[in-house]
This record gives sequence, structure tokens and C-alpha cells, in this order.
Amino acid sequence: MRVLLVILLSSCLLAGPAAAGPRQAVAATLDAFHAAAARADLDKYLGLLTTDAVFLGTDGSERWQGEEFRTFVSSHFSEGKGWTYLVEDRQVTLAADGNSAWFDETLDNQTLGRCRGSGVLALESGNWRIAQYNLSVPIPNSMIVSVAAGIRVLDEGAKLPVDSQKNAEDTASSIEIMLESTADIAADPATESSGEGSKKSCRKRFKTNTRADC
Repeated sequence: MRVLLVILLSSCLLAGPAAAGPRQAVAATLDAFHAAAARADLDKYLGLLTTDAVFLGTDGSERWQGEEFRTFVSSHFSEGKGWTYLVEDRQVTLAADGNSAWFDETLDNQTLGRCRGSGVLALESGNWRIAQYNLSVPIPNSMIVSVAAGIRVLDEGAKLPVDSQKNAEDTASSIEIMLESTADIAADPATESSGEGSKKSCRKRFKTNTRADC
């Protein structure tokens, strides 16, 4: 009887995680993805992607797929530069056939603040791999019109009504200042060293990049 109880208990312990496993396995893959990015761990990071994975960055021009994205990541990670996004919340949905999943997550980044990641994972040979990751910065509704107008001015030099034009130009100017700031930060790592508890501050080369040891 004691042996039977041990066998039953072991079976329950093994079956429990398996029954609840897919969502947790998806979450574990995403956690490992972010951790590898923070460490600039190239092999681990790329190993969590499908061969033709698509990565969409925060800028409208940033769409990389497959080898193009691997080359982009390699160029940064090879210099020890990674990027750190801390997960605050995540939702995972599984497809009915259990072979794919999609997610959205709220992230925090030191430079960009609150971000959103979303995408799709595929189950390949028993392992979850990321087929698409879309990184974005949610814009509050109260700011969206002026931001959109500012982007239009930057992209197209669009002609707008006088008031809208002024607001758009102000927004565009703010965006340009922010981009110049990012470009300045892009130059080299800097260290603040004033007294005890001095803190290393890392300059960014690319807006989603920080040094891996930050």
C-alpha cells in the first residue's frame, strides 16, 4: 500500500506541471529571451527565435527578419551591448491545436519607460520559439494627436492649419531634441564618479540599447 501511495504521489507531481505547462513554458521562453538580451548572450538569445523570426522595433522603419535580425543583434552583442526590459505584466493565449501561442506584455525600460511587447511563439520539436516580437511605446490618448502631427511634420513636412502646424512643429522639435540627446548618449559609455556610491551610467548607441553590464 505504501509503495502504491508513493507511485500515485509521484504521478500527480509529474502530471501537475505537464497539465499547466504550455503557458508557463511560453512565459519561461519570453523570460529567457529578455534575460539573454540583458546579458548580451548571443547564442541563447538567437536560440530562442525561429529561423525566420520577425522583430519589429519602436521606429516604423525597424523591421528585421531572419538573418537580417541575427546580424543586427550580433553587431551589438559582440561589443557586450545588450538591452534590458523588465516584465511588469503578461498575458498568454494558446492556439486550440497547442502548436502556437500569442502574448502581450507590459515592460519597463530605463530610457523609454513603459513599453509594450507582443508577438507569436511556435512550438518546434517540443520547444517554444519566438516567431514574431513587436516592441512599442504606448502613447497616452491625450498626447496622440500632437505626437502624430509631429511625426507627420518630420516624415512629410505636411502642411497643417496654423495652430496645428505650431503644435506639430513644437512636437517635432521636441522629438528632434530627444533624438539628438539619444545620439549624444550614443557616443560612448560614461561613468559618474562623484564620491561614495558613485554609479555607472551607460550611454546608448541605439535607442533600445544599453551596455550589458548596466
